[in-house]
Amino acid sequence: MNAPKQKKVLITGATGLVGQHLIPLLFEKNYEVHILARNLSKAKELYAFPIHIHQWDAISDEAPEDILKKTDVLINLIGEGIADKRWTHKRKALLQDSRIIPTQKLTDALKKSGTKVENYIGASAIGYYKNLTETEQTEEQSAAPGFLGSLCKKWEDAGALIPANRHCHLRIGIVLAQDGGALKSMLPAFRLGLGGELGHGKQWMSWIHVEDLCSLIIEAIENPKLNGPVNAVAPNPIRNAEFTRAISNSLHRPAVIPVPKFGILALFGELSTIMLSSQKISSKKAVESGFTFQFPHIQEALDNILKPNGIVGAFRLPTVQWFSQDQSEVFAFFSEAKNLERITPPWLNFKIVKMSTPQIENQTLLDYRLKLHGVPLKWQTLIESWSPDKKFVDRQLKGPYSVWHHTHSFSSLRNGTLVKDEVIYKIPFGRLGELVRDLWVKHDLQKIFSFRQRVLEKVYGA
Repeated sequence: MNAPKQKKVLITGATGLVGQHLIPLLFEKNYEVHILARNLSKAKELYAFPIHIHQWDAISDEAPEDILKKTDVLINLIGEGIADKRWTHKRKALLQDSRIIPTQKLTDALKKSGTKVENYIGASAIGYYKNLTETEQTEEQSAAPGFLGSLCKKWEDAGALIPANRHCHLRIGIVLAQDGGALKSMLPAFRLGLGGELGHGKQWMSWIHVEDLCSLIIEAIENPKLNGPVNAVAPNPIRNAEFTRAISNSLHRPAVIPVPKFGILALFGELSTIMLSSQKISSKKAVESGFTFQFPHIQEALDNILKPNGIVGAFRLPTVQWFSQDQSEVFAFFSEAKNLERITPPWLNFKIVKMSTPQIENQTLLDYRLKLHGVPLKWQTLIESWSPDKKFVDRQLKGPYSVWHHTHSFSSLRNGTLVKDEVIYKIPFGRLGELVRDLWVKHDLQKIFSFRQRVLEKVYGA
């Protein structure tokens, strides 16, 4: 019996927030992943596993016919961030052009090549819907008047012209994620205890955890019931006041300072319509197709993002890397203590000074010394679990972090080994530490893991 064909998925806007969560999942599910990216170096650094990266400036270049005509699934996530900047006339033109022009180019290239994709999945937004206080809105509703409703309709109409056997337009709600989406601009105030309701706080908010959004995109690839417009929102919309309380609960911070409507209007202008609109959007179509939300309720979604492993004030750092070598060989590299020094950047001056056992094993204690921004530090780690060839976990006992819990997982995939790391870490000094993390700790950790990625690529081959 022949194995099923490996589907070829082509993604635009792949280096954005959703793409960064989606692409590792597609790779693990054995899709052949291709992305079109303007910034090749950024894409290669983000994705340390074998996907196909093609350069495309979506405004100035024509879409690549040779790649499109071999594509089974086209996922179109391209577009400047809707809420990133105040809506000037120039900004509104960019928001439209960055979506409509690339989509038209994809259409033209497919028509020119005389081919169809099996499935087109296009991003849209719940900005499509009207500002209705209490009415639950479904996919059958007409588009709202005004800039955002018009933009979403033009965006979907452009996508509907893509030659495809099936079209799915995901009307995406407020995306919740650790380092992007709606929370990115809100969290600094909440971490300082200065958060509060927006306006009267009674407006409905329709939201979705980024992991559920990625799962829904994969569902749209695999489930033909997801066709036409589909609301990508969790099944339990909430009022802004409840959202505020949920963030407060996750961070263990007060949130009692409301932001008056006139202040939001003064700061954000027309963009404030996103913050003050009441949109109670139904997820019935997604649910009835058979899709199951991992995070259907706001508190569990925010706790997962803002309180990983139940630790208040902690952050999550996930990384994924793949090697063509056997799983046991890759695990053996990490079993050698000397290799920990090898994969750590030289600017950290990292040295192992003592080990409690001759080889790393369960309950091994390792003592290090290092320098962080020139400051000498001591670090002691406990290997709290050790499963040869599969997984090990190390936990900081003494060192610069309040919490450092690092899980290393190894699995066979595509005749090679997938290495997944998840670090749960917390900065000392309470609220100040949480804010400092955004200024430099996050970037330091990204540089450390990028260095490790490059070293491992030299050891095993890119």
